[in-house]
Amino acid sequence: MRPGPRRYDANRLQQGLVSATAVIMPWLNRPQGDFDPIANGGLMIPHGWKDNGTILTALNNVPVKAGFREHILNYPGGWNADDWPLAPEQSLSETEFAIHSGAGSRQIFRTLMLVWYPARGVVTAWTGAELLVYIKLSDAQEKQIAALKAQLKTA
Repeated sequence: MRPGPRRYDANRLQQGLVSATAVIMPWLNRPQGDFDPIANGGLMIPHGWKDNGTILTALNNVPVKAGFREHILNYPGGWNADDWPLAPEQSLSETEFAIHSGAGSRQIFRTLMLVWYPARGVVTAWTGAELLVYIKLSDAQEKQIAALKAQLKTA
């Protein structure tokens, strides 16, 4: 094998006289053998998942629909097949408590949370900030429970 980067003559590429080999890194999804990156807009179904054109179904049989489905299928480099949804999509009046985001939809995955807003579309939420809000809420409730138990003992 020749060391270093290779340079190709664009004219020869157009004539079809040069072939290429695609190297897929092990952490990326591998396209099917008959994969055409131009067909279907380059949609990449995560390995082992199923898609019927409307619903993308993860390895754990949890569905991914609408904008979240499109986000996953068009994710640069392919969506990690092991990052499956933990629950179906939820519509909420407050989608991200950490930033008081307002109404939208969310779907929680193993490593992140996707959020959809009418004005912004699908975005990745800051799960660390969200988790901290829930930890603080839980701590406050634990203190309130302890205070109520103390009141019951003295009553």
